[in-house]
Amino acid sequence: MNYLKDPKKDDFRKFSLTFQIDGSSKKRVNIPDFKKVINTIDNQQRYWFGNSFEKESDNSDIYKSEFIFYSKGITKDTIIKAFEEKKVKVIFYKKDKIIDEKQYNIGDSLIFE
Repeated sequence: MNYLKDPKKDDFRKFSLTFQIDGSSKKRVNIPDFKKVINTIDNQQRYWFGNSFEKESDNSDIYKSEFIFYSKGITKDTIIKAFEEKKVKVIFYKKDKIIDEKQYNIGDSLIFE
């Protein structure tokens, strides 16, 4: 943390995304690169660390991503703006042929606690 001036615990926030999609059809889920999204807010390295995983089953798939980022100097509105154009894209296919595509806007779903 040598590039941050006097950082404190309250200068960091946790971002958590849980995306669940039900159904047994074949699908591919594309989730944005959150490191790139958060680091483009003001061209400062804000992404600190994180992880993600996916759990697939016959009836439901769950995708979870969490990361810690440096939030000092940015507002909730700035964070929302960074995510307003970012989407989770789900592509449904059958035998390598796309049969449907749905997109879910992340910015519309942000909740601050």
